Amino acid sequence: MLPSVEVRCPYCAALFELPVDATAEEQRFSHPCPACARPMLVVVDVDDDGVAMATVESEGEP
Repeated sequence: MLPSVEVRCPYCAALFELPVDATAEEQRFSHPCPACARPMLVVVDVDDDGVAMATVESEGEP
């Protein structure tokens, strides 16, 4: 089972769990919000202890 991180949609503010691969140091991918279906950019960083942290932003923003 993959670990998950809690993220908040930058569009509708829905809070949800997103499974991530904690074996990769950094991941960047697009994921649709389960509430409003708008795409968001998810960036996952894994620290030295294997703890994953995610940030999200609306797609198209720098």
